[in-house]
Amino acid sequence: MLIGRSEGLLLGNTTIDTTVERLTAYAAAGADCVYAPGIRALTDISALVAAVAPTPVNVLLMDPTMKVPELAAAGVRRVSVGGHFAKAAWAAYEKSARSVIEQGHLP
Repeated sequence: MLIGRSEGLLLGNTTIDTTVERLTAYAAAGADCVYAPGIRALTDISALVAAVAPTPVNVLLMDPTMKVPELAAAGVRRVSVGGHFAKAAWAAYEKSARSVIEQGHLP
């Protein structure tokens, strides 16, 4: 699978126009899916989906306001969680380790 990825939004490009332009070019060149980590606004996501159709769009879930059902309704076909699951696992590990060190037992 060839993913067309644009990281401008993560690197300080605050407008969606450049990202849509870049991902539209990737879609036209044959990308199987396009991805713009950093895109958050549902209106921007909907505009991207429309611009690259029928190429599937992937969205990185960046905060709790981003809901999979809403993204799906906007036409998003794939979501990513980034390092969230790993961070959650390490937080649980740290909590358990601290409990053993400080209290002598598991939480």
